[in-house]
Amino acid sequence: MATTPTRTRPRTRPPAPAPRTPPAWAPVLGIAAGTAAVLLLLADRHGYDGDELYFIAAGRHLDWGYADQPPGVPLLALLADTLNPGSLRVLRLPAILATGAGTVLAALLARELGGDRRAQWLTAAAHALALGALGRLLSTAALDVPLWTLLTWLVVRWVRLRREGVTCDRLLLAAGAVVVAAMQIKFQIVVFCLALLVAALLCGPRGLFTRPPLWAGAGLAALSVAPALVWQHRHGWPQLRMGEAIAAEVAQRDGQAGNLALMALGLGPVLGMVLGLCGLWRLLMDREPAGFRFLAVAALLGSCARSRRPGPARAERRGQLRPRRCARRVVPGGAGP
Repeated sequence: MATTPTRTRPRTRPPAPAPRTPPAWAPVLGIAAGTAAVLLLLADRHGYDGDELYFIAAGRHLDWGYADQPPGVPLLALLADTLNPGSLRVLRLPAILATGAGTVLAALLARELGGDRRAQWLTAAAHALALGALGRLLSTAALDVPLWTLLTWLVVRWVRLRREGVTCDRLLLAAGAVVVAAMQIKFQIVVFCLALLVAALLCGPRGLFTRPPLWAGAGLAALSVAPALVWQHRHGWPQLRMGEAIAAEVAQRDGQAGNLALMALGLGPVLGMVLGLCGLWRLLMDREPAGFRFLAVAALLGSCARSRRPGPARAERRGQLRPRRCARRVVPGGAGP
């Protein structure tokens, strides 16, 4: 008995990805350079901030850890004070450069998410307006925020290339290196990393967990922070007590609702607020399994975690080195901020 042959449907290839808009280098670099130039011009128009005096004093007593932070920023303060003692411009130069770099990274992140040239320079402008003031002082936040942006850009770029059929695991190794650097500034990068991993587990891409470079980078980050953790253990984990004290103080003063409102206002003026909320909504509506919805979920998880437990504050609030006491040892004549 003859059998009729069955027809097999030809396999359809996935649609080719839409070409991305080239980077808007001219307006983005112009905004970043303009922001950095203004910050550099105004760097010596006001005296030392209390935190900066504390960083200089802590750098002169350099150690693997402190009651409120890792040794990264005190080390930078020590280098600046050694190269050019008393120069506010040199002291604040790392924060200024980091702010300019963060502006460019924010625009590149918008491009990875599909933004055209206008979206890129609008993102750069919103970043400069919202976070440009961080560069006026040497602080942990001025260095921490650009590192978070760089980490986000690396992860989003890895996801975008994977959607296009390209696996570039070097980006995950680079992300691990960024976490290593960020953990020398603040330990709060751990909260963001955990939020990213939980969001990827919930929304995808779950293939992220199968990539060996991800775990290699995590192991490298753990090794890099080991000396600081040993220091904390030997001294009774003072940073945990500092965090609890500041969390209680902020909760009593502002409450969780007030803290969330302050975080929302941290997006900046109207431009940053509108772009931030619109971007969050667009990401949440991304239903593709390998899409970028995890980024919005990670942002929400991280915001909730920070609103419940604010990060460690400077030792000027509760710590063993108060900046105004350190001023006499740092600035001739004991001049304060």
